[in-house]
Amino acid sequence: MRGGAGPGAFPPPPGPAAPRRRPARPPARRGAAQCGGPPEEAEASPPPPAVVLDACVLYPTVLREVLLAVAAAELFVPLWSARILEEWALAAGRNLGPGAESEARAEIAAARAAFPRAEVAPPAAAAPVAGLPDPGDDHVVAAAGAGRADAIITRNLGDFPPRALRPRGLRALHPDPFLLALWQARPAAVAAAAGGVLARARAAGLGPSAGAILKRAGLPRLARALGRAGGAG
Repeated sequence: MRGGAGPGAFPPPPGPAAPRRRPARPPARRGAAQCGGPPEEAEASPPPPAVVLDACVLYPTVLREVLLAVAAAELFVPLWSARILEEWALAAGRNLGPGAESEARAEIAAARAAFPRAEVAPPAAAAPVAGLPDPGDDHVVAAAGAGRADAIITRNLGDFPPRALRPRGLRALHPDPFLLALWQARPAAVAAAAGGVLARARAAGLGPSAGAILKRAGLPRLARALGRAGGAG
């Protein structure tokens, strides 16, 4: 894992309710139409995707807070492992000093409390993953397997090439197109989730506008989408 931009300090949002992990679909009512009852109910919408958040998207504050706010809206199920969280803390300490590592560990505790079902426990010795450029990333793929994830969200797409993930039914996605796709499906929910984060970031002086803050966080496509919709001024 390669680190990203360091965390910025702005007050955390109130803790969201614990997300539901891939909720089961209710069974469709059968036979009602044949018996003179109401028409058969439409099939429930599919459960939100489950994704592993790599340390490089958890370390930068604005990016992490946007992702977790969208997860709190139940648009996706976040997953991580203890090792991924440790990489986040160590990246903060390595790049910004011991004080930043302590701050990161407090943020990790808050994330664990807000999403108590997000942490997965892959085998202690992760099996080698053929095709990964860095064997040190095997544990991220192992976490995805343990959590039955659909994807890995990472800024380092080159660390997780398709040839290594495809046989496991996985893919790696950059957070910007991932969030953009969620916005396209649920624009009001994503705009509301991101809006709270951006309001706090602007109040903390992290940028002149919401759009500028998102672009600095590596989310230019989401910034343009929210800007066109009036949600990232």
